[in-house]
Amino acid sequence: MSELLTTGQMIDRLKHGEIAVGEVSELGTVIQVIKRESGGIKLLEDGFGERTLMLDGGVVDSVKWRIEPNYVSFEEAVKAWKQGKRIKWISPDRTHEKYIHTKNHDNPLTLYNLTFRDLIEGSWEIKE
Repeated sequence: MSELLTTGQMIDRLKHGEIAVGEVSELGTVIQVIKRESGGIKLLEDGFGERTLMLDGGVVDSVKWRIEPNYVSFEEAVKAWKQGKRIKWISPDRTHEKYIHTKNHDNPLTLYNLTFRDLIEGSWEIKE
């Protein structure tokens, strides 16, 4: 669902707490980074925690990044909606998505024709 990004685009778009996955074609490897509250981007290493991301100039140009979705529970999504935030529902098969942002309705889900099954099996994101 998310587009491939250059390293510069990933740095510009990555938000606090989000994870980006990058493929380094020259090394035949995949790396993951996370943006911390301080604004720093840290390299995630399985079993080793995290460290500051340092990339060679040539590698930076070749990495293609994808920002991973930050899914939340249905309960968290509804709480965010009640606080005036936009939420996003994604179908279980990832073929449909709906942005829910109507503030002037008691139950926005009825406006979007989501079934009980949709609520349970779908994924949710908070979109500020």
